[in-house]
Amino acid sequence: MKKLYNLKAPRLLSSAFTKKLLFTGLLLVISITSIAQTAYCVPAPTSVDGIGITNVTIGAINNTTTDEEGNYGNYTAQTVTVGQTVVQPFSITFSTGYEYNTKIWIDWNNDFDFNDAGEEVFSGTSSSDNPATITGTFTVPVTASLGNHRLRIGGVYGDTATPCYDFSYGSYEDYTLVVTTPPSCITPTNAIGTTTAPGSATLSWTAPAIGNAPEGYEYVVSTNNALPTGSGTPTTATTATASIDNGVFYYLHVRANCGDGDYSQWITSERFIYILGDTCSTALNLQTLTSPYTSSTIGANNDYSNSCNDTRGADIFYAIEVPLGYVLNIEQTDSDYDSVHTIFYGNCNTGTTLECIGYGNSGTVWENTTLGTQTVYWVQTGNFGSTGTFTLDWSLTAPPACNIPRNVTGTMTSLTTADVNWTLPVTGNPTGYEYAVTQTETPPESGTLITGLSVSGVTTVANAYNYVHVRTNCGSDGFSDWVTYAFYSGHCMPNSSFLNFYNIISFNTSDSSGTDIANNTAQTQAYTNNFNTMAVSQLPGNHFVYTAQVDDFTSLGIWVDWNNDLDFSDEGELVASHSYQGVTEIYTGTITIPAATAPGNYRMRVRSRNTVGTNPCSTYEYGTAQDYAVTVGNPPLCFNPVNLSAVASAQGTANLSWDAESLGTTPEGYEYTITTTATAPESGTFTTTTTIQDYPGLTVGTYYYLHVRTSCGNGNYSQWVTSLKFRYFEGDTCDTAINLAAFTSPYTHTTVGAANDYTPACDSFVFAPDLFYYIEVPNGYTLVAQLDSSDYNSNYSLFYGNCISQTPIVCLQSGGFPVPWENITGSAQNVYWVQDGGNNSEGTFTISWHLLPPAACDKPRTLNANPTSITSATVSWALPNTGAPAGYEYAVTQSATPPESGTFTNVRLATVTNVAANANNYLHVRSICGEDGNSVWETITFFSGYCIPENTQEAYYITSVSTSGAETNFSSNDNSFNAYTDYTAQYAVTSYPGGTFNMQATAPVTTDTYLYSVWIDWNNNFDFTDAGERVISTVTLASPANLGSITIPAQTPLGSYRMRIRNLYTGSPVNSCGLGLGEAEDYIINIVATPSCLPPFNPSVTPTDAGYANLNWNAPQLGGAPTGYEYVFSTSSTPPTGSGTPSASFFVGDAPYDPAQSVYLFVRSVCGDGDYSTWATMNILGANTPQLLSNSIIVYKETGGITITSANTVITGVTIYDTRGRKLYSQSDINNSKTEITGLQVQQQVLIVEVTTTAGKVSKRIVY
Repeated sequence: MKKLYNLKAPRLLSSAFTKKLLFTGLLLVISITSIAQTAYCVPAPTSVDGIGITNVTIGAINNTTTDEEGNYGNYTAQTVTVGQTVVQPFSITFSTGYEYNTKIWIDWNNDFDFNDAGEEVFSGTSSSDNPATITGTFTVPVTASLGNHRLRIGGVYGDTATPCYDFSYGSYEDYTLVVTTPPSCITPTNAIGTTTAPGSATLSWTAPAIGNAPEGYEYVVSTNNALPTGSGTPTTATTATASIDNGVFYYLHVRANCGDGDYSQWITSERFIYILGDTCSTALNLQTLTSPYTSSTIGANNDYSNSCNDTRGADIFYAIEVPLGYVLNIEQTDSDYDSVHTIFYGNCNTGTTLECIGYGNSGTVWENTTLGTQTVYWVQTGNFGSTGTFTLDWSLTAPPACNIPRNVTGTMTSLTTADVNWTLPVTGNPTGYEYAVTQTETPPESGTLITGLSVSGVTTVANAYNYVHVRTNCGSDGFSDWVTYAFYSGHCMPNSSFLNFYNIISFNTSDSSGTDIANNTAQTQAYTNNFNTMAVSQLPGNHFVYTAQVDDFTSLGIWVDWNNDLDFSDEGELVASHSYQGVTEIYTGTITIPAATAPGNYRMRVRSRNTVGTNPCSTYEYGTAQDYAVTVGNPPLCFNPVNLSAVASAQGTANLSWDAESLGTTPEGYEYTITTTATAPESGTFTTTTTIQDYPGLTVGTYYYLHVRTSCGNGNYSQWVTSLKFRYFEGDTCDTAINLAAFTSPYTHTTVGAANDYTPACDSFVFAPDLFYYIEVPNGYTLVAQLDSSDYNSNYSLFYGNCISQTPIVCLQSGGFPVPWENITGSAQNVYWVQDGGNNSEGTFTISWHLLPPAACDKPRTLNANPTSITSATVSWALPNTGAPAGYEYAVTQSATPPESGTFTNVRLATVTNVAANANNYLHVRSICGEDGNSVWETITFFSGYCIPENTQEAYYITSVSTSGAETNFSSNDNSFNAYTDYTAQYAVTSYPGGTFNMQATAPVTTDTYLYSVWIDWNNNFDFTDAGERVISTVTLASPANLGSITIPAQTPLGSYRMRIRNLYTGSPVNSCGLGLGEAEDYIINIVATPSCLPPFNPSVTPTDAGYANLNWNAPQLGGAPTGYEYVFSTSSTPPTGSGTPSASFFVGDAPYDPAQSVYLFVRSVCGDGDYSTWATMNILGANTPQLLSNSIIVYKETGGITITSANTVITGVTIYDTRGRKLYSQSDINNSKTEITGLQVQQQVLIVEVTTTAGKVSKRIVY
């Protein structure tokens, strides 16, 4: 008997049972008896990314592992003791480079499985970093039995982790958890050791959140991750410092002191180390090391990320200073791991990349051609977390005494002339240059002397590579090396990398004026120049026919350089283009010589390519190119006709037309004929006109061609010109649309045999046959049309107007329901129905339609309600489409149901005062037509007041809003959820035209980030949608959020305006209305008269020496001129309540302060008569703020001018003021470490020189 199926009993079955299974009609009865499970299943993932789990830390367990057989490790000999009710922290480290779904199970009832309720104690996902550490906690239940329990950790990629996982990528480990009675105190958490300086470490941990408060702690710092066996250093704090050796790994061990000689378990931190160069700010200076230099990334952190690759490896930073003109040659010469590196110059915050990722033993040669000395950084890192030993080699080469010219170029001006240009050397002071143009790369012995940087009209060799050589003449320092630039004098030479596919097989022409191209040799080279050997001739205005055969699936392009400017890029020079379609393509077409083309030879390029789109010059993987000549003769006696048109406008007839070419002599007439082939005829019917109406004798459904040629007289003719094919198929085109008024609804027909003539506005990729129908709809009538049925994938479009000017009604609508359209245009309209199909489908369809006349009393149109206050509005409407009503009735209600009657009026404008505030209102209007009765009511809804935003997510809202810097400010606080709050009756901010104030806001969770927007309804029209009414729009900000400043437009009328603030947790942009994950709040802003003088702006503090700083601010631009200023420079962040130190100018030099504390600058204007402006302030000058020392900038008089030098940063701009704040001079884009200012037209006085650098601003006083 054949075995039907092999069944395996599961390891654990709760009882004996019998199952009946039906296999393809055979009933099997299988009896299985349960067995008790006596062992744990062994996870068996078939593979793992990288190494898998590399460290598990749970209390006393700190187990670092490598590759594990079967991707499972049994470490049940390692135990962690945890008391009942204890929340136990843990960390699991993966070295995979992928996200691993991770779980922890504990067999609380020791039944050899992890399937019982509560036995899955953690679930999370690691990051894709390599390595990646996932942390968390689990709680030991109070009911957990005392003693040993199996703890299993599992992580899998792209799947759900299960306790007995035996599928693809995964990593599993088992440990033993020993449950004890609840401890007298709990182990601290988050033990961390960090290093920020050589020889020192900062230690910290977190006090236990549950249990009895410990009396203190003991900590041990050691190079071993094994738990201490003795006591540690006692402390009552949760932070400490320790001395360490650089380059050595350490561990922090901490336990809680529970009192009476009792202690919690030890907790051990991740290892930590101090390595010089581990961060960019501590980069190792290569100038203090000897090349070659060998080191290791082992123990370093992953501190660097770049834009081109996610390396995730430990990295070490090196830096070297490269002076201007010097050449740095730096490379990795050896490594024992999968190393990569990145090279950039600049600084740690703003760098310019030289090499984003260099693999293995490679490097960079870089010449510093920037404006000054640069620091170059080498970041040594590794792929996929790899670390190891490496060797670097580097050298710095000084610039030559005579440096080379830069940016040498040669630009063709004709086939035999070119313009040559170059720029100054990076270093040195050249006395001139030598240049030469040759046909070899080898530089000449000497060249032509010149002192400028360009030469025009140098002689070149046509259709060949030319080489321009330039060198610097440095006088007594001799000459620099030659710099050579190669350029091709002639048309570009295309190239292809491979020539075994997509080639041109043949190219031929016909219908020329005498000479044709016949090239039937399959091309085997990337480019063949046949310009001097193969040509097609033709007269201006005439055309020739081309035929090209190419390989399978090959595209083709043809260009002619009509203006002989040595390129094919001008308009009209791409004369033919074909996209690949299938096997062994044969492309044919006509090329017309522009009628104004002068006699002569013109280069024609034919090029094939393996993909869509060709280019005459680029290098491709596949394809070939050929050049030919187009020989244009003298203009003909008369030119070909142009713009041929043939339209079958009615059954059996067509309208024909063409135009005479504007050049040449006036034709005697034309010959024309209609045939069923595109082949030119021998002769035709003579005519002197260019239009033939109702040409007869055409068969319905047959394609025809119009052929026309010009009669030049004396038996001479132009070429025949042939139109596109045409035919008469009723309804096949818009011009032959079928009039539905001639048929009875419903109407059945088929699109089979029709062409695809219609491209709907909503979809340009419709290729199905289509038919056109139309019906006239008088003004006021309603057309109701419907696609009743079809036997294919059908759809339709409706539009009104005519075939040229179309107004869409519906576009690509499927059938099954009526489409009504009321004609309210004021005149009768033709409505067109285009029966179409999806893709290329065609078939039979049925449509139905009917026309409804207008009502005897037509309704009013275009209702509008414009609120003028919260309880009033101006309402209006337009005339009915038809009829002349005697008047109207209108009403405003709070219901969509029309009223029984309304207020009568014989005008179409009214003011209503019964509007419900902050609610939806309904405007109802109807026409009163006397004997014809009344029309139906027309109703619109409008909201009176400001829209009320919505928010259904109670976690996202605003908790406080405040203003600062205004004349009067407010601060509102509400920690409860609200979707919208109207604070306009409670809070207002006051400012004046031209004034500025700041806004701040908070949200309930500080780690959440929000977008914020603020609007002000400047025209009080009950919305925030007008230009300029969104006054703040932020990026995502955490709480507390400084939203920015609001400046009142200078022409704002005095009065009160509504201001709205709204935050948004997700989505963009923030809208003032509608639904969003955030709260909206409304306030009032009062605009009052501008004060007698305004506060200064842009206060700034620039440190000069340690403990001293220069204070600056700008005079107010609006309001009256201050008589002086008062300032306060202190450690208080609160605006002063009293007076400050007087100052006559906007500059105070060498103000003392304590660098160890944060200081604040407040300034206000003195308006006179005891009046002052509000205080203006700046951000704090913190104790750790990087400082641009003023003493690094030197300003001094020299030879009638002012000289400014910078010792350590680049000067970008200079502005000079007098002591009253008037600007006397300004210059930007200096970008140098030194600048000179001459020609100042000022009298002797004290000047304030404000110097802007890449590191900040410095102001200096000088007597000039």
